[in-house]
Amino acid sequence: MRSVTWCKKICSAIVLVISLCTFTGCTQGDNSVVRENREETICEIDSDVKAYLKTLNVTKSTLVKYPKYENIKKECFILVDDLKVSVSEEEIEQFVKEMLESQSELVKIKGRKTVRKGDFARVNYRTYYKGKLRSEREGEIIKVGSGNYDKAFEEILTGLAVGKTYKRKMKVPDDSIYKEMAGKTVTVSFTIESINNYVIPELNDEFVQRELDCNSVEEFYKKQRKRAEKEKKQIVYKDKTDALFDKITSQCEFEMDKEEIADYAVHFVYDYEQLAYVQDISLEQYAKKNGMTLDELYQNCYEMSEKYIKRVLFVGHYVNELQISLSSDETEEKSVEEKYSVLESDVADKFIR
Repeated sequence: MRSVTWCKKICSAIVLVISLCTFTGCTQGDNSVVRENREETICEIDSDVKAYLKTLNVTKSTLVKYPKYENIKKECFILVDDLKVSVSEEEIEQFVKEMLESQSELVKIKGRKTVRKGDFARVNYRTYYKGKLRSEREGEIIKVGSGNYDKAFEEILTGLAVGKTYKRKMKVPDDSIYKEMAGKTVTVSFTIESINNYVIPELNDEFVQRELDCNSVEEFYKKQRKRAEKEKKQIVYKDKTDALFDKITSQCEFEMDKEEIADYAVHFVYDYEQLAYVQDISLEQYAKKNGMTLDELYQNCYEMSEKYIKRVLFVGHYVNELQISLSSDETEEKSVEEKYSVLESDVADKFIR
């Protein structure tokens, strides 16, 4: 769980980066000025959306002016035909392939005792620095030669025998998450427990009946087609509504609180940290791997946060103007976030024609 100190530290870092960028003129335009000749209106925000904003800790940022629905819908809309999707046979096969891969099992390789590139090695290891234990992992699965774990360590594993314990000296990368050891030489003691491959199951009637609740492969394919079509529709709908909302918010006027934006940007930073964690790299390493500096990553998080808050603000006002309300079925046992999601979809649907 993230501590309050962590959140404040990241929030302060984001505010500092944004302040420096603003001073040097490298931030994007804030789209805060309404286009000329636009009829404008000011409206109270919907209570359900206001409740959602409170969960985002947004109380100061406001939507000052925005174009009336009757005017803006003439140029901001989504065509029904643009939401139609079709799924090719190649896409279905890819869908089936991914599903089967998700059902694959890790199986020990028999008849061989040395590690090769492409093997999935199960490794126990300990890292020592200045004679003291600094980190320890048990049963770590490493795809040798993939470069996804630690390229140098993967190279060391190649050719070694299963069941033996080895000691090797390694240099820790300069941008390691272990700051104390960054750039230093450490000793790694490790044992290769086993070498394995992921075995993808054979697609037949017996398998789909046992594992996938289908009577036959034919029925399974029909279900996968429906699933693929549903997911593709969701992606297309999201892309179209994102573009629609971006176009509308660019014509609105906001008064945004930088600290609120930075505070919510911490959620995006955390998401990036999770991606970095599963790759066992630091946030700075993750940023570098994706062609960014750490400051640029913070800048991106700030911009995503600002964009999202503006979106929620304008949705809240449009809900009121269009007199959209939730039905009893839509409110029963739903969280504040779920209620907002329904309202946002209802607003988007008003622009479909």
